Amino acid sequence: MSDSQALLSSNRPYLLRAIYDWILDNNLTPQILVDANQANVQVPQQHVKDGQILLNISLDAINNLVMDNTHVSFSARFSGRPMLINAPISAILAIFARENGQGMAFPDEPELEQALIEEMAVLPEIDVKHEAVEKSTVETDSEEKIHPHKEENPIRSKPSLKIVK
Repeated sequence: MSDSQALLSSNRPYLLRAIYDWILDNNLTPQILVDANQANVQVPQQHVKDGQILLNISLDAINNLVMDNTHVSFSARFSGRPMLINAPISAILAIFARENGQGMAFPDEPELEQALIEEMAVLPEIDVKHEAVEKSTVETDSEEKIHPHKEENPIRSKPSLKIVK
């Protein structure tokens, strides 16, 4: 491996953001598959199956989405309880549209995983209080203009995320 290749950062966070935008632009529902067994992953363990969890990351389902080069985080409700979801980029196994399955699965990057685990270990622990998440789930007028046809009580056959007023 040449020195210039060794200095390259992972393309995973860039591809993740690009595919997320593409899915939203096509009015589809973005979902991510997360490896719940990796270090520094904060997800509701009762919804983890075979070490993985599928999360709806549509604008209707979550609040305060952060997708940077090191992690994905957002607040959501599971079984009516607020929770902060946090996953290092290396824990994101795939992103795809719920409606048609189009998206991308990501290959293993062992070097990236180790570097992100070390970086996440020095970040302060984030604790979300019930009241703070409740306040963040209240929609603003501008959000209602973005999503004017949002269903109040959609019928769903499997667990999913949604904004609760």
